[in-house]
Amino acid sequence: KVRTSQAAVGIWLDRNPDYFGPPPLLDSIELRDIDDEQQRIDLITAGDLDLTILPPTQTSKVDGVPRVAHEKLGLFTYYFIGYNNQREPYNDARVRRALSHSVDRERILKEAFDGAATLVDGPLLPDHPALAKDGKTIVFDLDRAKALLDEAGIKDSDGDGVRDFEVGEGDKRERRPFTLSLLSYNRTDWSKAITIWRKDLAKIGVGIEVKESGSPTRSREVFQREFDALVGGWGNGYSNRLHEVWHSSKDDPRELNYVQFRNERADELLQILQTSHD
Repeated sequence: KVRTSQAAVGIWLDRNPDYFGPPPLLDSIELRDIDDEQQRIDLITAGDLDLTILPPTQTSKVDGVPRVAHEKLGLFTYYFIGYNNQREPYNDARVRRALSHSVDRERILKEAFDGAATLVDGPLLPDHPALAKDGKTIVFDLDRAKALLDEAGIKDSDGDGVRDFEVGEGDKRERRPFTLSLLSYNRTDWSKAITIWRKDLAKIGVGIEVKESGSPTRSREVFQREFDALVGGWGNGYSNRLHEVWHSSKDDPRELNYVQFRNERADELLQILQTSHD
């Protein structure tokens, strides 16, 4: 049985007294949707939560708390910075690649996430048998980032230290400062990561404005495609969710291709993966 409440977001499951087998040991289970990690820490410290997941950087906050113990758990989850592929100037692959070259992933992994992750170059697990062995990594290279932005025509035309770009059509085109609007998590580790990235973006003449939330992919801007970039994350296993996340047919606001990625060859391959075998 499931019941809902106006006071909290979650699902409550009650034990079924008419179940045909041995009854479960629990009378009920309450699953609560709590995005804010500090709130989860406060609740489990007060004894109002039985189980929660915290980033590795936050587990020290529950050290020594009576009744609370924690263990490291490997999660099949990958995070990425995705750009709105249908918004100028992010619809230019050179711009997206330039921004990717500006992300010092090794430093961010070490300083923001305490090394508690593995760097990957795609949405497959590091030991997945389908992972390309000859895949190319986009390395941290600010000089390459600058060259790609120059090539895309995004330059500092007025000498104020920030690049600008043209947007619009015909005689209505205008130049705007290249300031990236990013949706990110309101978590300590991601705040540290974005601080590192902000400094490197400044070195290539790019500004950044950050809006933090518990889950960026559930923000209004994402569903209405009103963003420049977002920090996203997908739970993943060996049977992946590539088609529903990355196929061009899934870029509708009701679907999961938030960044509106479109590539004909990728679509062909993703469609093949949908084949049911006898």
